[in-house]
Amino acid sequence: MTSPLDRDITLRALREIGFAGELHLHERIGSTQDVAMRLIEAGAPTGTLVLAEEQTAGRGRQGRRWHAPPGTAILISVVLRPDPPESAGRVTMMGAVAAAHTLRRWFDNDEVRLKWPNDVLLRGRKVAGVLAEASYSGGTLEGVALGIGINVDVDFSDMPDLAESATSVNAEAKTPVKRLDLLIELVRNLTKWQAMLSTDSLFRAWREMLETPGKHVLAEAPGGEIIEGTAIDVDADGALLVRKSDGEITRLLAGEVTLRGHRR
Repeated sequence: MTSPLDRDITLRALREIGFAGELHLHERIGSTQDVAMRLIEAGAPTGTLVLAEEQTAGRGRQGRRWHAPPGTAILISVVLRPDPPESAGRVTMMGAVAAAHTLRRWFDNDEVRLKWPNDVLLRGRKVAGVLAEASYSGGTLEGVALGIGINVDVDFSDMPDLAESATSVNAEAKTPVKRLDLLIELVRNLTKWQAMLSTDSLFRAWREMLETPGKHVLAEAPGGEIIEGTAIDVDADGALLVRKSDGEITRLLAGEVTLRGHRR
């Protein structure tokens, strides 16, 4: 385990890159997403950051657990209030691009790729995940909690179910990367790409990083339907277009995708 993040040092470093928001740093909590959702309901301003050294109930998409021993990962949630509200559907896209660009500071561009819809891959293995959860009141969007988890020093050697499919930044880096440096670069990129949430630039950046198009995939739609075929492209809403063997093209806005020859 690396040294815990110090609140004063972390906040000072964030201020140096222009961060003017609130910082909530926790040693141990259930989930940064749960805290961020409560902050949205309490009226916290956009850009509010929630950080944790350890999560006891961290989660990814489809209710999966996001596991990281204390002090081995970046565990962050950001309060966002998208304007216009229609751009909220692109928050996952934005978070994935920001996380990938962060890692590209230390790794070659072709080593950092995205697997639709929310996995960041480093040399073909998952190193980070993104989760966006919206909060509504009476049908009106109140805000979105954007959660990002980046494995920094997680040792997967004793986790046989993950050892082949997951990795950490410092397992791949030539020289160790400090968590604070990674965090500052991530916040810098989140600020940059949040300003482009509704733009074609964000979509193009996301699409360029995706390794899913062109691959044979097995996709599980939210309703449980299994779709097999070739991922041919994505559209501006972030949907994956899959051509089945009969030629029919299915549009997936959400779901779980396994690339042929890869573990999920």
